Amino acid sequence: MINFTSFPNIETRNLLYYQGKGLMKEALLSVIEYGLKVMNLKALEAYTEENNIKSIKLLEKCNFTLANRVDDEGYFNNRVYHMLVYRLENSTQ
Repeated sequence: MINFTSFPNIETRNLLYYQGKGLMKEALLSVIEYGLKVMNLKALEAYTEENNIKSIKLLEKCNFTLANRVDDEGYFNNRVYHMLVYRLENSTQ
């Protein structure tokens, strides 16, 4: 999930058929370009569960760095989600 200040969250759910085709990387690069270049945001943050290896690898390939860890109480089954917060700073600011 990409979190913009004063911009809606973008949450992804990837269907099995589309996995491994590079669609998420293409989409994320477009979000990065728009957020940092067009909107001139200072940074982007992405939240993913700590066991979501594919999302972690994708974020790291797109130059996001680990910024924090947070526990988030879930809406279902009283589950606590252990989330990693990745951050990408705008290098032009």
